[in-house]
Amino acid sequence: MKNNEAAKKSRAQRKRREQENVNENSILKSRLRELEMQNKQLMQEMENMQKTIKDMAVERESLKRQLGSYEFPGQQVDHSKFLTPLTDLTNQQPLGFPSYQNI
Repeated sequence: MKNNEAAKKSRAQRKRREQENVNENSILKSRLRELEMQNKQLMQEMENMQKTIKDMAVERESLKRQLGSYEFPGQQVDHSKFLTPLTDLTNQQPLGFPSYQNI
């Protein structure tokens, strides 16, 4: 009699643990889908920002050339403060554009 009760109790505990595992698995899968969607959105945002930075660098170069074509009588303009190299803000690495000091 004691053995039957112990077996019943063991089966009930195993069934409860299995159900907890199923519930946890469901929660984790749902959270994974949320994180994957968030990751996809953030990657798209990062790509958009990188494109914007590159577009701004091209515009900056164009404006620099335009500025260089103007003469400022009696005034010496120091362009060096506008010529700092752009860096990738995510890891502080140069973006791969030519150095503006060499132009």
